[in-house]
Amino acid sequence: MIPTFSFFWFFLFGMPDAQVSMRKYTGQVIDNNATASKLGNKCYDLLTVHALSGCDTTSYPFGKGKMSAVNLLLKFDLNLQVFADPEAKEVDWMKAGMTFLSYLYCGKAVDSLSKLRYTLFSKRKDPPKVKNLPPTDQSAIEHVKRARLQVLI
Repeated sequence: MIPTFSFFWFFLFGMPDAQVSMRKYTGQVIDNNATASKLGNKCYDLLTVHALSGCDTTSYPFGKGKMSAVNLLLKFDLNLQVFADPEAKEVDWMKAGMTFLSYLYCGKAVDSLSKLRYTLFSKRKDPPKVKNLPPTDQSAIEHVKRARLQVLI
């Protein structure tokens, strides 16, 4: 419950005034407040992007790293804040999660990841490895459900 409370605290009252930074292994200091200011409201979507792109409790889309996911967040308005809202309707957060995955695999929204999977497989002369293809719709639905649970916890 504490992470949910702190998320809504930041959502209602803004970022804290404290100076938050971290030191990389190279000794470089990264100002987290500057990063949060640069991201603006998209900062609240980082937890969702982390869960959807794979974390300790969710699977990860093969060959799609964290930077690809963060770049999607910066480039497109994917409405991922609905994902972290405990009161959101399933149809809304499921659509947001599936849209994120479709952008991750082909750079645009598609109706079905299974159709995209078929298209990517059939349009090449030498078929790609199965692990490089997007997940099926049913597999993606289960992934989005796990990521949603992780975000809420």
